[in-house]
Amino acid sequence: MSSGGEASAHESNLNVVIVGLMLAMSLPAFDLLILATAAKAVNEDIGGNVAWMFISFQITLVASMPLYGKLGDIYGRKRTFQISVVLFVLASVLCGLVTSSAQLIIARGLQGAAGGGITGQTQAVLADIVPPRERGRVAWVAPTVWVVAGMSGPFIGGFFVDYLSWRWIFFINAPLGGLAFFCIGYGFRAARTTIARSIDYAGAIFIVAAVSLLSFVASAGGDLYPWTSPFLLASALAGALFSWLFVWQERRAPEPLFPMHLAGNRIIRVCVGTTFCIGAANFGIAIFLPLFQQIVNGASATKAGLTVLPTSVGIVISTTIVGKLVSRTGKYRWYPLLGVTVFSGGIYLLSILGRGSPDWQVYGSTFVVGLGSGVASPIIMIAMQNAVRHEELGVVSSLAMFSRTIGQVFGPALGSSLLIARFGTYFRRETDPDTYRSLGLREVRPESKPIGALAEPIRSHAIDAFRHAVNDSFRLATVFALLGIVIACFMRSAPLRSSVVTEPRDVR
Repeated sequence: MSSGGEASAHESNLNVVIVGLMLAMSLPAFDLLILATAAKAVNEDIGGNVAWMFISFQITLVASMPLYGKLGDIYGRKRTFQISVVLFVLASVLCGLVTSSAQLIIARGLQGAAGGGITGQTQAVLADIVPPRERGRVAWVAPTVWVVAGMSGPFIGGFFVDYLSWRWIFFINAPLGGLAFFCIGYGFRAARTTIARSIDYAGAIFIVAAVSLLSFVASAGGDLYPWTSPFLLASALAGALFSWLFVWQERRAPEPLFPMHLAGNRIIRVCVGTTFCIGAANFGIAIFLPLFQQIVNGASATKAGLTVLPTSVGIVISTTIVGKLVSRTGKYRWYPLLGVTVFSGGIYLLSILGRGSPDWQVYGSTFVVGLGSGVASPIIMIAMQNAVRHEELGVVSSLAMFSRTIGQVFGPALGSSLLIARFGTYFRRETDPDTYRSLGLREVRPESKPIGALAEPIRSHAIDAFRHAVNDSFRLATVFALLGIVIACFMRSAPLRSSVVTEPRDVR
């Protein structure tokens, strides 16, 4: 066994490890979906800008992923994963005890920093005990967590707000985290690392600074700050500078945080580009589609939220089927291309929804999106893990999650900006100039004035403007997805290993 290797599946209790991983993944997943439901109650209690509760979490989550991947490779996945769970629980308790919005924003940032260790290392833990040839059989683990969270999260959030307190959204993480810690500790048999390896502290500082600044720009631009704001432009420039410093540092570091030779691996390059495009194109499902159903088709909040559910169901179904096929045949080259093609078709179907679109059309479109994502995403992770040495498993697993999450940061930023701009254009075009001036709006945004409160015919004009704007945003998402198809065409494959630690064949 290699110096940095972990135990194999027969030495670890795979079922117990899977339970522990699912419990750990449920911590950030449920927090995100439950908090979205309870955001109004939080705002009424402690005030502040609700958006920053999510932005601070997202920024630190993305920024911490690469660092945890390297720490796992150096000190072992078991230790770093358990520490991540403990830190997440402690940060959750802090979130539940805050008395001001500023305190909550800081505590949520700490939660995200811990959550990066959970999200970025989950697949690496599985890879430590399940060889690539068999890994497709456990590809259902992560999608299942998100399905359960998506189905029950909003209801749990409503229950806490109505009968207990929004603070229990965070306190409930303590027993769940404790169980996850125990399961990983009991079931995961990890070998000790015997070779001392250093940490590239300068590279860690540069990547955290770069990702934090650029994620902030993407999250706040066009919403909290205008895109032309000097502060935002300065942040973007600083982020670009730190990105350059990070690449410069990694080329010269004896133990780089991100080994630059991975960029020369064709499988890694194609997988990173494809998964980024999937993440960037996926923004409309969770953000714009529920709003579209409520504003354009008059659906209730509950019914609008259910439109996302078929996506999760499609992911679980296709992940389970394709995972078994890959484990049986050992072939995976064409699955990313097939998946992103189906995914693109689903996104395009969403771009042609209109007023009065039947439920079956909406649910069918989101189901197709889920099928495509479930075919591509888990196979991309397996391909990347199979393409590197075992001692780089944590780095490449974090890189896969990092690239997808980065796409999920920048995709919504561009989509939201386009939505706001196109809504204003369409609204002005359809509204009489005198009537428009009488509204007294300095800036036309979908939330500038509740559309439902507008008088006719202005209300109908606003609804039509919003429909066209959402359609345009989904067309942008389709462009991201089509780019993913182009990148996936260059996919190559290497034989899937039947051992956890066997050296892979390099494919360039």
